Amino acid sequence: MSTTSPSRGRLPAPWLCALTLCAFALQTDDFVIAGVLPALARGLTVSEAAAGQLVTVFSVLCAVAAPVAAVGTARLPRRTLLTTALTLFCLANFAVLGVRSYAAMLVLRVLAALAAAVALPTTLAAAAGLAPPERQGRSLATVMAGLTGAVVIGVPAGTWAGAALGWRAPFVLGGALGLAALLYVRAAVPELPPAPAVPLTARLRPLGRPALLCALLAATVAVLGNLLLQTYLAPFLHDLSGVSPGTLGLLLAVTGVAGIAGARAGGTLVDRRGAGAAFLTAAVVFAAATAGLALCGAAARAAPPRRAAAGRLGGRGLGGAARRTGPGAGTGRSRARASGPRAHQQRGLRRRLAGRRTRRPAAQHARPRRPADGSGLLRTGRPAALHRRRTPDSRPRRRSPGTGHPPALPTAAGRTLTAERSLASSALQGVGWTTMKYTQLGRTGLKVSRLVLGTMNFGPQTDEADSHTIMDAAQQAGINFFDTANVYGWGANKGRTEEIVGSWFAKGGGRRDKTVLATKLYANMATDDGKVWPNHDKLSALNIRRSVDASLKRLGTDYIDLYQFHHVDRDTPWDEIWQAMDVLVQQGKILYVGSSNHAGWHIARANETAARRGSYGLVSEQCLYNLAERRAEMEVIPAAEGYGLGVIPWSPLHGGLLGGALRKEREGGAARSGAGRSADALANSTIRAQIQSYEDLLDKHGLEPGEVALAWLLTRPGVTGPIVGPRTADQLASALRAVELTLPDELLASLDEIFPGPGPTPEAFAW
Repeated sequence: MSTTSPSRGRLPAPWLCALTLCAFALQTDDFVIAGVLPALARGLTVSEAAAGQLVTVFSVLCAVAAPVAAVGTARLPRRTLLTTALTLFCLANFAVLGVRSYAAMLVLRVLAALAAAVALPTTLAAAAGLAPPERQGRSLATVMAGLTGAVVIGVPAGTWAGAALGWRAPFVLGGALGLAALLYVRAAVPELPPAPAVPLTARLRPLGRPALLCALLAATVAVLGNLLLQTYLAPFLHDLSGVSPGTLGLLLAVTGVAGIAGARAGGTLVDRRGAGAAFLTAAVVFAAATAGLALCGAAARAAPPRRAAAGRLGGRGLGGAARRTGPGAGTGRSRARASGPRAHQQRGLRRRLAGRRTRRPAAQHARPRRPADGSGLLRTGRPAALHRRRTPDSRPRRRSPGTGHPPALPTAAGRTLTAERSLASSALQGVGWTTMKYTQLGRTGLKVSRLVLGTMNFGPQTDEADSHTIMDAAQQAGINFFDTANVYGWGANKGRTEEIVGSWFAKGGGRRDKTVLATKLYANMATDDGKVWPNHDKLSALNIRRSVDASLKRLGTDYIDLYQFHHVDRDTPWDEIWQAMDVLVQQGKILYVGSSNHAGWHIARANETAARRGSYGLVSEQCLYNLAERRAEMEVIPAAEGYGLGVIPWSPLHGGLLGGALRKEREGGAARSGAGRSADALANSTIRAQIQSYEDLLDKHGLEPGEVALAWLLTRPGVTGPIVGPRTADQLASALRAVELTLPDELLASLDEIFPGPGPTPEAFAW
């Protein structure tokens, strides 16, 4: 076999192509995995930081072990050594298909890194040994171009493969590339004799040369610069432009082709002009690139992150909210309601964003004007939808859940990215690039997200700053439906949660305007040493009036989108309740009315009374409903469907029982699982066996229990969306992934076998 390089104009020799493919495969295995770290963290149930250590371990071991391997294996035959290392590399990657634990994954990463540490210097040594002296520079540059190509192609290819086929796909892809390189090396690379014996001191002597030290420093800076660009530049450009991450990865990959050309040009320059000319040229190019990046960074910091006036997206996309000016700008209130917001519709993970200007339906957002005399009567009357009269034969038809227009992200007009927005964005790195889905709330025209952000933990368990971070993250992810209650904060701090939500609204940036706000009343709000004072609780007209004014003050807003009865009041007649609610609607303080913890016949009586009075009635019902607690299917959900109420399940994980409680118990992380309903239920051997079957079933499918429990609720008829109450941004990220999860029919059937529902009534309790 000829070991000479081809003449000008011909393809490279087969051995050179094989070695370049080998370098490409070995380097791709590192970068291809960085694109799927969030999915990998979910699959192994570890934090993203722990998942990132897998990449770090691979890189550090390669860097540390490669010089040692180059010296220690110098006396071994090159091709045999290379094929052995490639074999170990392939096995370590293909074995990922059977990995179920983080420890096993870490071991495989160590083995792959050691194999790469042996294979990389052997590849370069083989290239140097096979190339004639006059073409060594170009031959080595061609092999190095394989490394550069891996950096260029690895991140977008790994991200797309991981998104389409799962987090294990990039590892299998790396193993397949390694196998192809192994076969090519065996077929095209001749065996080389071992290198002659050279004392260790003689091998280390060249390290003291200034030129080599400068080369090592330049290579280190270049690699670190590329990692910074791939890691941080793409998300930043996404925030500015709204272009999908996959497309940005492709654009960055195209620019990286210059690196391949530069490697080839550098090798040619070394062959023809010497190393000095190559170093000087590299220094000039590096300085020019650094200056260009500095100028781009300065321009990006000075420019507002908006594209409202121009650009190919036509002023829409992520952060494409309409610019507001004037005294009302940034207040999140009446200016946007008067003119209508700009909304965008995210068509899918890789589709182009498109937007349209829409006007809000008058039934949802019309702000009735107060007369100049300050009286409670309205000039324009109630919104049109609230005049609609219900009759017994005019039950509304159900509306199936669908997707709607997600709200524009909160961005203050004319300002750069805020610290709050950046912090919220980092909290969502584990989500992937999801598309929130929307549906209409019951029979109304109000569009809400399929997940409802519950705020009960804000204050008691999550401080104000972290609560703001979670709300920013939720709104940026497309959640526009927030639920709270006047009593949240509990004890001496009743009302504290509403105050936290209000302080978040006060930050402006359209936060209030993009939020469908729901709060509740019923519980006693007296502060006199916990004494239950008369008329400070339940649903009397007096308490309704007092409660709504107090909630509006704490929330820092002038209206509530959905005002809910936290519990049924058996002492107050429905006529009195609806009279008080009609007054609030006429005053513009509330738009819709909902219930919580009501029986089916309570819903029927409430809405029949409302229909008789000409009121709009209840539009939603919050109830305890999840896989483990399905009694709501007997009466509550049928009544809600019949009267056009959207069902909003609370406690979708049943106090953590459906969130992998047994696995957390085994791993010693079941602090929350040891309290409340979860602990009581797990003490029951029958329920414990149910949960074990549930977790075993999902382990077979590679699914997370908490995400499946939420996704199951999204398949149930009549359900608007479950309430998720995250204490941290990581918990919010896990809940968001459930929106993208599609459960196959056979899995739904298996879930019904483990958690059978009560069946229809009256058959559930009669013949």
